[in-house]
Amino acid sequence: MRYAILSDIHANPKALKKVLRDAHGEKADKKSWLGTLPYVKMYPGFACAHGSIERPEQFEYIMDARSVVMATMHLVDLKRCVLFVGHTHHACVFDYDSAANRLKVLPPDEFMVKPRHLYIVNVGSVGYPRNDHQTTYVLYDTDTKSIRFRNLKFDFASYIKDMQDRNVELPLWLDDFATS
Repeated sequence: MRYAILSDIHANPKALKKVLRDAHGEKADKKSWLGTLPYVKMYPGFACAHGSIERPEQFEYIMDARSVVMATMHLVDLKRCVLFVGHTHHACVFDYDSAANRLKVLPPDEFMVKPRHLYIVNVGSVGYPRNDHQTTYVLYDTDTKSIRFRNLKFDFASYIKDMQDRNVELPLWLDDFATS
């Protein structure tokens, strides 16, 4: 089964449409929107949450060493090896090798899920990426155990102009793009 995992759309229908079209072209069987799920959604072998699974109703970020360790401990309790999260808008991967007791940060790229490893995968943002101006989501193939980030070019300047031409007040998050 191939899942397209999306987060943080932020009322950006053009970016969402682009991602859904790309996911269809990539033959995604199912889509999971992290912001519309219950606090934590369990699938065979993996889980999804918008933010931390330590206190999911508080939508805490998973960004620092403490939050990564706590999320990893919860993954062990849940008997899952991968947790997909959003909320920070920064695509990245935390890879915990339980045999070596070592935590590494991996770039948002393609990798294979390895035995005895636990992964926290921040899928980035569809509508408001904070680390670049590309809309980002993840494909997870449960058959091959591959996780692949999809970074798609998106014309935020055009999106902002369209909104301004329609006299739509820009949300605060778009100011970052309007001034950059």
